[in-house]
Amino acid sequence: MARDKDYDYIISVIEYLSSRHGIRFSISSGDFDLLYRWWEKGVSARIVKSAIDRVVERRRLRRLVVTSFSQFRYEVMKQHAAWLERGVGGPAVARPNVDPVRHFMDNFPEELQTLRSRFEAAAQKRGRGERIDEEGLRRDVVALFRKDRELNLRVQVFMENLSPELRLESVARVYRANYLWNRFHIPDFTQSEEKKD
Repeated sequence: MARDKDYDYIISVIEYLSSRHGIRFSISSGDFDLLYRWWEKGVSARIVKSAIDRVVERRRLRRLVVTSFSQFRYEVMKQHAAWLERGVGGPAVARPNVDPVRHFMDNFPEELQTLRSRFEAAAQKRGRGERIDEEGLRRDVVALFRKDRELNLRVQVFMENLSPELRLESVARVYRANYLWNRFHIPDFTQSEEKKD
């Protein structure tokens, strides 16, 4: 679902500000555009979240309210520039080669058991290098939780915090799917399996 990666990024940042710091404000189209530009420039969500933590802490000490994502702009760009400087010419970090899809299937969530065969088929297709219908998997997972009261409330609160022009069904749909993907730590089935040497 590559076309929704920008929404995934934007929604995860907005959700972080709300869940980590309890800060909610009407997300304007300007805020949305700023978050999109950060995604476009390749600023990692981790850097944005770290910048949010720093700015929120400073503003709380001075008893200033956060009312817009533009208040994080300077800190985000400062941390991103520092990250770019550190990364140039640095040594590669060796990571253990753990396949996220295999790990997920070995620890399959009980709440998703009715969809296990769908995920197994997707994992097998991935292993053969075939195209996976991740959009279909997302629809199935969302359908499984369509009556989940907690999730429905989260979606409602999230949508109410967006400015009216951003309250689109497509945004609600992506938020719902992303929340469930993160809740169950579902990996990206569309990334090809890395071959071990």
